[in-house]
Amino acid sequence: MIVLAVLVLLTAMPVHAYADPSGGALFQVLIPILGAIWAMWMIFANRVRRTVGNMLGKLRVGQSKRPAISQLGSIVEDKRDDVSTPLL
Repeated sequence: MIVLAVLVLLTAMPVHAYADPSGGALFQVLIPILGAIWAMWMIFANRVRRTVGNMLGKLRVGQSKRPAISQLGSIVEDKRDDVSTPLL
């Protein structure tokens, strides 16, 4: 049975049709693939960015860490205290 199927598939038969040279089939394949890639990027973009950011953060050596948001207010107040007013 398998031999018969292989022989049928290997024999040349005349075909009374043509392939569309405009490339429409190509677009019917590429557009859904690109849409799927875009959708996956939109779903996982934050995770990818966070992972890459963490990896780059671990690679940075000798740089001080950013202050926490709760510490930013005290830093701004300290800098305001250091500013001296000009004498007129």
